[in-house]
Amino acid sequence: MNVTVDWVEVLTVLAGMYAAFIAVFLMFENRSPQPTFAWLFLMLGFPIGGLVLYTLFGRGWKAAERLRVDPNRSIRTRAG
Repeated sequence: MNVTVDWVEVLTVLAGMYAAFIAVFLMFENRSPQPTFAWLFLMLGFPIGGLVLYTLFGRGWKAAERLRVDPNRSIRTRAG
C-alpha cells in the first residue's frame, strides 16, 4: 500500500480551513462590515503579517477590558 501525498491538495485544504476560520472569527467580532472585510482581505492576502497586525491593532481596548479581572467586583446572583 503506497500512499503519495499531493502537497498542492494539502495546502489547498489548509488554506481553505484558514480562510473559513478567519471569516467566522471576524464575523463573531460584531463589527461593521467595512472593517470586517478589510481585516479579512488583509489576513487572506498576507496570512502571517495580517495575523500579527490584527493582534497588535485589530482588537480594541474593549476586548482587553473584558479579559481583565477586577478583584473588587462582586459576583451577583439571581434571586430565586
